[in-house]
Amino acid sequence: MVPLEVRGGEVLGGATMTHAGFATRPRCTSAVGTIALTSAIALTLTSCATTTRGPYRFGERDPYDSGDWVDSKGRTVWESEGDCRNRDGQACYSAASYYAGGTEFGWGKDMTKALGFFEQACNYGYAAGCTNAGVIYAVGDGVPKDLTKAATLFQKACDGGNELGCGHLGAFYAVGDGVPKDLTKAATLFQKACDGGSARGCNNLGLRYAIGDGVPKDLTKAATLYQKACDGGDVFGCNNLGALYETGDGVPKDRTKAEKLYAKTCYNLSGKKGSRGHGCYKLAALSATGDGGRKAITHAAILYRYACDDGYADGCYSLAVCYDAGEGVPKDPTLAATLYQKACDGGNASGCNNLGVRYSLGDGVPKDLTKATTLYQKACDGGNADGCYSLAVLYQQACDGGNADGCYSLAVRYDTGEGVPKDLTRAATLYQKACDGGSAAACFNLGVDYANGEGVRKDPTRAATLYQKACDGGNALGCFNLGVDYANGEGVRKDPTRAATLYQKACDGGHATGCYYLGWAYAEGSGIPKDLTKATTLYQKACDGGNADGCYSLAVRYDTGEGVPKDTTRAATLYQKACDGDIAESCYYIGLAYETGQGAAEDATRAAALYQKACDGGSAEGCNALGSLYYHGRGVSKELTRAVAFFQKACDGGNAEGCTNLGACYANGEGVATDPTRAAVLFRKACDGGSAAGCSNLGICYENAMGVAKDLKRAAVLYQKACDGGFDNGCTLLGALRPGKKK
Repeated sequence: MVPLEVRGGEVLGGATMTHAGFATRPRCTSAVGTIALTSAIALTLTSCATTTRGPYRFGERDPYDSGDWVDSKGRTVWESEGDCRNRDGQACYSAASYYAGGTEFGWGKDMTKALGFFEQACNYGYAAGCTNAGVIYAVGDGVPKDLTKAATLFQKACDGGNELGCGHLGAFYAVGDGVPKDLTKAATLFQKACDGGSARGCNNLGLRYAIGDGVPKDLTKAATLYQKACDGGDVFGCNNLGALYETGDGVPKDRTKAEKLYAKTCYNLSGKKGSRGHGCYKLAALSATGDGGRKAITHAAILYRYACDDGYADGCYSLAVCYDAGEGVPKDPTLAATLYQKACDGGNASGCNNLGVRYSLGDGVPKDLTKATTLYQKACDGGNADGCYSLAVLYQQACDGGNADGCYSLAVRYDTGEGVPKDLTRAATLYQKACDGGSAAACFNLGVDYANGEGVRKDPTRAATLYQKACDGGNALGCFNLGVDYANGEGVRKDPTRAATLYQKACDGGHATGCYYLGWAYAEGSGIPKDLTKATTLYQKACDGGNADGCYSLAVRYDTGEGVPKDTTRAATLYQKACDGDIAESCYYIGLAYETGQGAAEDATRAAALYQKACDGGSAEGCNALGSLYYHGRGVSKELTRAVAFFQKACDGGNAEGCTNLGACYANGEGVATDPTRAAVLFRKACDGGSAAGCSNLGICYENAMGVAKDLKRAAVLYQKACDGGFDNGCTLLGALRPGKKK
């Protein structure tokens, strides 16, 4: 086992700290947080094709009584369901729309029924049903979130001519959700969505051209696409086009046009909540900066309020700054603090920092250094340098006052360079001071420094001593790392029994990796009696605690029936969980489950996505399996060149079957130029690596003088080896070569 060195999380004590406030207060004219481009790759549930007659009916009623709801063909939900049973895809879609839009239309929402009908609509060829089923899986609305399944449905929708399906699939390829990341494919799909009438597709394609992702950078083309998106009612298209006119990128600089575009979204009172804020904010920023000789701070404050009320955090922050400085509005520290809080809650790090200053000073809120510290931390985590610096000042004051947690937290800052220049030597000195003061977390981190030689001279023995001190102080990470040291004999005498005891202590302390290592010890009988039942229990505990290795090991148990009843469905679920935790081999096995239909519904497209993730993560088996899908055109388009590339990657990674498949491609001239000599070399490598098929293929080469000199005796030996390895064709070829010798 390789020692795992894990940094401890920051722990703050209850020290009394004083702080004079170090955050700067931007003026109302600062136009904080200007965003030039917004991708806004969002999923929008396709609206239902329904009409209503008269008032809705509320209260008790038969579940099939839909009040006055009818679809675009005048069918009630009962009639739509009946027609759906007759394989009418549009009827299924109408029934799904009824259940999905229950809240909107005035009756109970039922996403489980909605999904069922959308999937039926999809299966009966109604593409919009595929899109909506995909959306439900993408957002996890009433069902477990499943991006791979969503991607499959979006692909089916797009193939069926639904532009929203193309747009959603493009968004997935743009970020690698449920499919391998592919910016070129994303751009192609956005183009298809845009051509089909999707305004959001035009905006997203414009963004690709604006930043040069998947297509050559072309701001003029981006502007044209943003215009088309804006004309189609997409607010992001209007805002993005406004940003180009504001800066003069791709279009002539024109403040007036920029203002009109921002105003189009800001004053669109019929727009959905959250659609107006950015436009109002940008319009306010233009007014506040006084660009072009016009300055209207009061008007800017009004627009910032519109943006804030629409949920746009930067608008709340800028309005808070106005109240803080008394610019455009009466000075009001209390209201400023309220707005900073709203900005902070919305993800604006500057809002968190400035609110922290208010709590440090007692300005507009009661003085509260604990709240100030929390807010500075949130600001720092959000990338605000002032927040990081303010935290460091507070920790320094606490440390100087003898507070060990303050020393520890300041050490973390010097260790990471947050708020102060990175200084590992200074960090180690502070960890020592904190450790001496009783901080178990500091002892642990100092142990890591000695183990790695960071800020101090490398000293495994000293590291082990510090891990022991951390463990004695209740730090589970210290127990775990000390256990690893005893397992490997690092800084201490090797002692598997002592290692298992420490893993137990780490596990009992809530350290999931400790549970996994203890499970491994029970599975292998390392330092403790072998006990597969206990190993399984510990793997489960590790998995439940977020340890992906625990999930993978548990999956293997259920897959093989070792220590538990065999259950391929349960195994598949656990393989998926481990794959989500980036265990590449687990991605391969869950992909295999989807390809073969063992433990999961057969789905070659989903298998391909999982094999891709496995291959990208270093699984040679995953590369070979993906190459096979490209070779046969299963779940992906048939592409022999790509198949060869994946077989090569598999073979280079030590997968013998990958070498066999690559050799076959060279032997047959598939995806590469025919090269019998290269084929024979690859078959030999495969055979030596344990591939029975590779041995058989090499035998064929020797029998037929393909890339090697003809040698029937050698061919027979290889066929025998293939046959002994369970490859039936090797047995057949051996029998044909030497009748009566077949085994």
